[in-house]
Amino acid sequence: MVGRGRIDAEDRHFKISSEACGLRVSSGEFSHLHRSPFQPGSRVGKALEYFLAHVSEETSGSDRERLNACASGLGKWFAKILHLDGDLGAAEGPRRLYIIESSDARVLSLPWELLQIQDQYVVKTGRVDVVRTSPVCCVKGFERPLRKASTPMSLLVNVSSPEISGKYPLNYEEESWRISQALHTQVGLSFTDLGTVSEFCGAIGDSKPTGIHFSGHGRPGHLEFEDDEGYSDSVSVHNLMEAISGDCTLAPQFCFLGGCHGNTLDTAHGTDTTTAFHLHQQGITHVVAYYGTVADCLCIAAEADVYAGISRGMFTFEAVAAARRRLLLGSEGQSPLVRDNLRKYPFAWAQLVVFSRGGRGWPLSKRVELGDSTELNQLAPPERTYVTDKDGNEVCLATGFLGRRRERHLVRRLHRTSLPPVHVFVFHGLGGLGKTALAYHSALMLQRDTRGHKDTLPLLPIWCKEMSPRRLVHDITSSVHCYIQRHGTTKQRRCLERQIKERGKVGRSEWETVDFEMALETIIEKRKGPQLVVYLDNMESLMHPAGRRIGQWRSHECEYVWKYLSSSARQARLVLVASTRYRNPDILDRECIPVGPLGTHTVLRLMQWFPHLRQLSYDCRRRLAEKQLLHCHRGADLLESLISRDAVPGRTEYDSLYGHLQSVTRSIRSDLSLQELWGCLSDDCQQFLYRATLVLRPMDREFMALLGRDGDEDGDVLLRLVNYSLVQEQRDWEVDSGPKHLIGAKRLYVVLPVVGAFVSTLVGRLRRRQSPGWNAEADVTLFCRLGTELQGRFYTSSDPLERIDAAEYLLLGAEFERAVILLCSAAQACLDEWRPHDASLLLDKANNHLQDLSASTRASLLRVKGVALQMEEKHGDAEEVLDAAVQNSPDYFSQTRLEGHRANAMAKNGKLEVAICLLWLECEAAKECQDFIQVASTLHDFGSRCLQASKQCSDHRENPADTRWEEWFVMAFTSQWEAFLMSRDLPFFTDTHGKAASSLGRLYAEQHMWGCALRYMQKALRVYEGAIPLEKKGMADCCGNLGGMFASQGKELIEHGNHEDGASCISKAKIWYKKCFILMEEVQNPRSLAFYKRVSQELLGSVPQ
Repeated sequence: MVGRGRIDAEDRHFKISSEACGLRVSSGEFSHLHRSPFQPGSRVGKALEYFLAHVSEETSGSDRERLNACASGLGKWFAKILHLDGDLGAAEGPRRLYIIESSDARVLSLPWELLQIQDQYVVKTGRVDVVRTSPVCCVKGFERPLRKASTPMSLLVNVSSPEISGKYPLNYEEESWRISQALHTQVGLSFTDLGTVSEFCGAIGDSKPTGIHFSGHGRPGHLEFEDDEGYSDSVSVHNLMEAISGDCTLAPQFCFLGGCHGNTLDTAHGTDTTTAFHLHQQGITHVVAYYGTVADCLCIAAEADVYAGISRGMFTFEAVAAARRRLLLGSEGQSPLVRDNLRKYPFAWAQLVVFSRGGRGWPLSKRVELGDSTELNQLAPPERTYVTDKDGNEVCLATGFLGRRRERHLVRRLHRTSLPPVHVFVFHGLGGLGKTALAYHSALMLQRDTRGHKDTLPLLPIWCKEMSPRRLVHDITSSVHCYIQRHGTTKQRRCLERQIKERGKVGRSEWETVDFEMALETIIEKRKGPQLVVYLDNMESLMHPAGRRIGQWRSHECEYVWKYLSSSARQARLVLVASTRYRNPDILDRECIPVGPLGTHTVLRLMQWFPHLRQLSYDCRRRLAEKQLLHCHRGADLLESLISRDAVPGRTEYDSLYGHLQSVTRSIRSDLSLQELWGCLSDDCQQFLYRATLVLRPMDREFMALLGRDGDEDGDVLLRLVNYSLVQEQRDWEVDSGPKHLIGAKRLYVVLPVVGAFVSTLVGRLRRRQSPGWNAEADVTLFCRLGTELQGRFYTSSDPLERIDAAEYLLLGAEFERAVILLCSAAQACLDEWRPHDASLLLDKANNHLQDLSASTRASLLRVKGVALQMEEKHGDAEEVLDAAVQNSPDYFSQTRLEGHRANAMAKNGKLEVAICLLWLECEAAKECQDFIQVASTLHDFGSRCLQASKQCSDHRENPADTRWEEWFVMAFTSQWEAFLMSRDLPFFTDTHGKAASSLGRLYAEQHMWGCALRYMQKALRVYEGAIPLEKKGMADCCGNLGGMFASQGKELIEHGNHEDGASCISKAKIWYKKCFILMEEVQNPRSLAFYKRVSQELLGSVPQ
């Protein structure tokens, strides 16, 4: 152990060793031998195997019960072997720390967090913290000493998102953005760019962070990094630690394994070790990991709490305990997505484990006050350096190049594995997006990717902006001559001298061409494979920038140079890399790589490289990063220069930068020559470009074709706009399953925000001037066309957004009826998944068009909205909305059906008798129409409200002779009996049959007729269990009713002195309530779950766990 550990008096230290006969458990008070759980056939071993196999799976019914039983059995066994029975102390006492030490990874892989004392999971309740530890086995001096932190924690984050079978399990940019959002106030963050193990280890050696964070997928004993082509690179933890120790002299103090299976045994390879155990044993003092798989949203929530605790000066195990509280269902501040996953995985809190050496140790971070990130920003202030041309002008970033992981991986794939291999790479996109930096660094990457050459290839950069199109050959030849004289071999310099002497043998007009070809031949030579990397920067300087000849070569010399270089590259004699704003027909499609805006997270990191932008508050920088204008290097450069020139002090807030942002917008538009480009477009191209700005998200070519004249794309309009970079092309490459060759790309198209804002502003001016061809009526027709297309796609597509997009287009196209029908359908799908808030947001889109709808459509919209408000417990608003729905219903029967929904809302608002009358009217209307399904359903609702009225009268009656409660009770029983008989005789399943049977059971239970109550409740349960698909919601209600019945019966028996039978009934009640809770979590119904928990608390005095 390095340094001195700290253990408080209340802490317990247990040493566990594996022996031939079992496990030897010892502490300062005892030493006992217990049967090993790893022996085949043992009862504990079977429970352990089942729990670890199913803890990260979505279970239900009997499987969920068995999982709970196994967890409880393991917890009690842990307490038994540690001799902790009854050793809990006062509830208000200090938290205890139990340290489990062993050199056996199998022992430390056990789920010790399930420790159960006095029928409580003491780790879950926060009474006890459990940490694991093992003796250190690293090279002497590699583990950092344990001492108090004097600076805030610095953290290196690696997000690995390798491509698997043509798909990315994680979105690198989105995952990095989520981590940055969650941790920006807790630690000083730095990120790796490529996700490779070599970059990760090198960054540890360079920055020497306090901790490292791995986000990505994993398997027992391995972490999934990316290789240099973006595919999966599974690295064993042994090899990883060897690589880390080779790059740095001290191990990081902390590691958070945000991937799956961090503490799962690697039994498949016979090593019986875990990733977390090996990292801890090899010198990392604190390791936090999961066993099994874990949902991404749960992992992000836990990470934020762990780092928040560490930044506030907590011990590591205390920070992990705080994260566990977030992983308990019902905790405050949980998002709906987190709650849904916690219902699926009830033991997520126990999957989070911590390894720690040195007892309580010392906090890893100096305390950072909430919201104070000044110190964090100053941890590692980076500096930008530039590549300069021969005149000393800064032309390209040398350091500070961030992001572009997908593009760099694509370059390597095209170069190595495409058939045939690509040796020409043209990066194409709008100005200021970082094409130059990407292309230059790609050239450096290809220079090192020598494919068998002993040395790196020579790199010849050609800065086209500095060269005259009329003297291009002469200028390039001069650059080649200078390169050979400075960097060439002796043989190459002699060849050059010989060429210069032989000039006199040809005419003067042919000198330049001969010199150019011979100079390149001197470097390329006649060997197999590429011998040179040529980089053409800003190649659009060789093309016409505007007018009818936009994109065409400015001179024959420009055309000659490109054709010669590209031809040589296609013959695999050199590698050609270029960046350009415009595409030329001489550039092949497979050689073009579209470059889009930087990701939000990359822009946020980019601002750290600018001194004045770095001083802005995080919230301000976040809003700037989310603003599409700054999704390019040029925008950040301009804003930095404006802030530095005006000397804006300290933490400038976002609103005060409004003037600067307007100046940046004008400068970018001027640099991009958008006005000139617009002027050289034909009328059809202008119309198509404006319509493309109305597309909500990237769409395919078939959809974009609808933007053309009369709904059919006019020739190559889209291609021309793509060539001019006014429309952005996005490619999603497909990879075959065998040797991983690129076999094609799915193409999507979208207009970049800066172009869209310019075009929309310009078209607005044209409309105000009433220019011909720019009336708004054409937009309405277009939106109708787009909405109809997406509506047709919706029926054959698995993308739920297409239905919503179709509705939005139809709303804009004034097709309100069709749009609202789609919105109601999407909202109903949200209600089925218990997402009423999302349903309300969808329906709000039609608020301004209610008067444009027919009465029946308006009534349908209001009905769905009313149900959503009821699910959100907004019963007053629901009653008002449903009342409006009734008034808009076109016929009497529709009105009465809506009255049933309104009656339920009124009952919740205390208008019970009015609600009962409305339900009776609905029932009579359904009988007139002979709709027996509706009759049975309404009778059930009517009976339920009558029972509610009976209870109210019984609870509030002042005169004992008042028998109104009996009248209501008889009406309730009669209605439920009629509903039961009517639904039973229907030729197909309806849940009303089960509801009525369950309600009859409750009515019998009210009269203490326990036998009849049990019979009808069991009948209801059989009805739901026989339904296809399984009716889990109905089963949950039945289980809750059975729990209430047994609890009431048990209390009655105990009051009459029959304690044994009463205790048996109470035990059965707990079992049924547990089943109810499990099923309610599975169907994601938090309101009913809270109701049954409240009832169980009232009847039993506690909520069954």
